[in-house]
Amino acid sequence: LDYWDDIGTHTFSGVVISFNRYNISSSGSDSNDGSENSPFATIQAGINAASNGDTVLVQPGTYVENIKIIDKNIIIGSLTLISGDTSFISATIIDGNRTGSTIDIHREENLNSGFFHEINGFTIQNGYEGLGSGINVIDANVKLSNLIIRDNESMNHGGGLFSMNCDLELINVKIIENRTEFVGGGLYIIQHPTSDGITSLKNCTISNNIAWSSGYGNGGGIAVSGNNITISNSLISNNISNGIGGGLHFSGGTTSNPVISNCTIFGNTATDGSNIYGTVVPEAQNGWTGLNNSIVWPNDLSDQTHVRISGPNGYDNYFTPYYSNVQYYDGSSTGMINSDPLFTDPDNGDYTLQAGSPSIDAGDPNSNLDPDGTVADMGAYFFNQAPIYVSPNGSDSNNGSENSPMATIQAGLDASSYAVKVLEGEYVVSSNVIIPQGIN
Repeated sequence: LDYWDDIGTHTFSGVVISFNRYNISSSGSDSNDGSENSPFATIQAGINAASNGDTVLVQPGTYVENIKIIDKNIIIGSLTLISGDTSFISATIIDGNRTGSTIDIHREENLNSGFFHEINGFTIQNGYEGLGSGINVIDANVKLSNLIIRDNESMNHGGGLFSMNCDLELINVKIIENRTEFVGGGLYIIQHPTSDGITSLKNCTISNNIAWSSGYGNGGGIAVSGNNITISNSLISNNISNGIGGGLHFSGGTTSNPVISNCTIFGNTATDGSNIYGTVVPEAQNGWTGLNNSIVWPNDLSDQTHVRISGPNGYDNYFTPYYSNVQYYDGSSTGMINSDPLFTDPDNGDYTLQAGSPSIDAGDPNSNLDPDGTVADMGAYFFNQAPIYVSPNGSDSNNGSENSPMATIQAGLDASSYAVKVLEGEYVVSSNVIIPQGIN
């Protein structure tokens, strides 16, 4: 896909394509035509002008509006969309001004299966609505990438995000500090029995959200009902439910058995099932088997029911994880451990692993290797065991790889979490070299 500078018809690889790009700038005007030199002032004006297949490109700034996307197959992005520079996420803000959902996406007509939206590269904040105050998605196929969804509040469900009967993909999305009265402080995913929607979260952070109604606030971080959901390489931490399922609550339907891999679930709070509370579907003869290569650890080490999985006969024998580190787990599943994961600094939100963590190289040996080529670690963040290389011919501005070594031992130590490989040569130091604990 080529993101052209102006609206109009273009020839791409010999093919005439009429996809357009409409430009938005806080210094523009909605009486303009949306070209690069004559941008609109509001995102809604770009959406209104766009047709299926078009792109709405938004310059940095704060846009106070409640945008609606109805029956349109379009992409809306900040400059992150075309540059990959994630600094534009915090610099390009859509503020709902507490006058409704900040973004509302839904389908009213029976469009074909190609109906699709992508939202990429924004901070979405300050929405206030009954459902999905940050983003409300109904009957649509949506990809959400490189977003911060924060400080939204719902009167009913889905403080940050509400999705019903959708195919929904979240990549590199932070859902933080949202509130709802009832279900899904961070997000609520619901699927009717006749729908086949699939939701996936990858490289996401769901933290510090709250479902606040006493006895009814379920799923402080995530609530799922009747949906196929997969969550990978994600952090679910410090969410609060004044009902059940502080981090994750799942139930309902015949498909609500989430698959969670390489995730860290830590320090969530609820009256029961502080980290996870789930109800397995009747067909799940072996209980919930969807947790693997993950760490589930309570903030209160006396909380022995931080994971509660129920079935037709109560709470017995319905939790069947594998290759995970779960506090107080005493079953016989393959690859399970119950040992302090040795997070680096959980009090300040650092859930990376320290050297010596029992979760390093303890994941499923048949799963994909970590990026450093070692056996999969447990948790959202792998422990990098690749050495930092140092050479007298290197530079401390290099990345420390074998082909791009650093120049000083101290720089290598500062950059490494595991090992420094010092290549042959003479090193002159002006002070003592400080070797951190755990470094070879």
